[in-house]
Amino acid sequence: VVFFFKQKTAYEIAQRLVGSEMCIRDRLYILLKGILFALSFVKLYQIMSNFILPICDDYRAEKIIFFEMYLRLMLPLSIILLMIIIMLFDFLCTFSAELFYYPDHMFYEDFWNSTTMNEFLIKINNIIPNFFKVHLLNELVTKYGLKYAIAQAISFAFSAAFFELLMLFIFKIPKPYFFVCILINYPIYKKLHIFKDRYLGNFVFLALFATLGPLILCFYIRDYELALKQSQLN
Repeated sequence: VVFFFKQKTAYEIAQRLVGSEMCIRDRLYILLKGILFALSFVKLYQIMSNFILPICDDYRAEKIIFFEMYLRLMLPLSIILLMIIIMLFDFLCTFSAELFYYPDHMFYEDFWNSTTMNEFLIKINNIIPNFFKVHLLNELVTKYGLKYAIAQAISFAFSAAFFELLMLFIFKIPKPYFFVCILINYPIYKKLHIFKDRYLGNFVFLALFATLGPLILCFYIRDYELALKQSQLN
C-alpha cells in the first residue's frame, strides 16, 4: 500500500544488463499489471482444472494412450505456455522492476514474430540469454580462447540445463527430457537459419512451438502420472 502512495523516482535513460533503454512507469500501470497477473492466474487455474487434469486422470486410469493424451493436451498446454511467459515476463517482472527500482523494463521482445529458434530463445527472455552471453560466452571466447561456435554450444547447453532444473522443481521427475531434446535439436536450429526473416520461418517456428513444447511436457506428465499411480498402488 505504501508503494502506491510514495513518491516515485524518475529513472535516468542508460544502458543496462539487457541492453535496452529504461522507461518510467506510473502507479496505475503497475496496479493494472498486478490485476492482470491475478486474473491470469485464475484463468490458468481454470484451464488446469477443466482441460488438463481430467485428461491426465484418464491417462492414469489407462482410458487413453499416450499419443491421444498428447493430441488432446496440445492446445491447452500451448495456451498454458504462452500465459506463463506473459505472466512472468510482462506482469510479474515489470511489477517487481518498478517495486525494487530496477531501471530496465525490457524483459522480452516480440518472440511471436521469430523466424528461427535461436531468435525465439533470445527474444522470449532477455535476462537469461544476456546473462549467459556476458558471464559465460564472452568469458569462454576472450579468457579461455575457445572458438565462438564452441563457446556458443557450451552456453546453449548451460542454458538448457537451467531450464531442466526448473522442470525438476515443477514435476519432481529427474528425467532430462527437455535438456536432451534441446541438445538433439541444436544442429537443427542452426540449419533453420535458412528461414531467417521469412514468413515460412515464422510458420515453422510456430509449428515447432505448438507441437514440440507440449510433447516435452507430456513426457514429464506421463512419468508424473505413472509415479503417482505406483504410489497409490503401494
